[in-house]
Amino acid sequence: MDEQESSKGGSRAYGHRSRKKKERVARRNAFEEAEREKEKGTDKEGKDEDANTEVNDSTCGIKGPFKDKQSVKDAANEYFRNVQSLEQKLVFCIARPDMADPFGSLSWKQGTHIAKKLSGFLRHTMTPKQYCKLDGSMALPDVEKAIGINADSILVAANPAYDKDRKQRFLVIERFFPNGQRGTYIAALGGHSLPVISPPGHYQLGIESLTQLEPLVHNTSSKDEIIKSGFLSRQGRTGGINLCSERNSRLFRPSASDTSFIHVRDCLKLGTFFFGNFFTDVILCTGSWDDGVWNGKIPLECLHFKKRK
Repeated sequence: MDEQESSKGGSRAYGHRSRKKKERVARRNAFEEAEREKEKGTDKEGKDEDANTEVNDSTCGIKGPFKDKQSVKDAANEYFRNVQSLEQKLVFCIARPDMADPFGSLSWKQGTHIAKKLSGFLRHTMTPKQYCKLDGSMALPDVEKAIGINADSILVAANPAYDKDRKQRFLVIERFFPNGQRGTYIAALGGHSLPVISPPGHYQLGIESLTQLEPLVHNTSSKDEIIKSGFLSRQGRTGGINLCSERNSRLFRPSASDTSFIHVRDCLKLGTFFFGNFFTDVILCTGSWDDGVWNGKIPLECLHFKKRK
């Protein structure tokens, strides 16, 4: 009797669990079906709202909103046409490293003679059609023809080892063009009397950088003339006034009688600009921007002088 009751109870319990399982499966299936229908409805709504959807694809930078899918395609095609055009025109440049031992190729006398001739040409006597107005660079074969010195000797003489203060005065640039061609160019790093917008390596200095570099100085033997004129000027140079930090002042005009100290904060208040250079220790002051040009002046009120020892 007990065994029969036990058997019946077990059967009833098993049947109850089986029904519960079927109910759970049915509910799950119904829920999944509802979700699928919901997704279909969302897709349809999404298609209807294409006209009001803003496309913002960070991989291509295309932004909407667009009226329809064709507008998106047109915008994408235009973007990639522009990218392709840029790739066809973009020129990659690198600075050519200096030779480790240039004296094996040119003696000190030969190298300094070529360097002086090269400096005068690249800073003062190039014709407007010969050089790039942006950075003052000129193709090496053209420089070779202009000054009558072979290209290999020019490349060696551009080394700062041929400067008595070992200052970097030139930069040799390798340019790689989209069609696979490459060219070698050379430029002076400052001191131009020719129009050059931005010599290689120039960048604007802000108050933070200037605070770290100051005091800025300019060695001169023309103190009386500066006081009389009321400003320190770039004279015949189109780029600006060459300055340096006080710790490097011995490298520039060592025979000068006086050192002028520049009050940087007073200059900035007057709208005076300063530029550094990645390749040299020179700091260039262009003065302020007046009537569409740099005036190349530092007012006397921003200076004080100290006799050099």
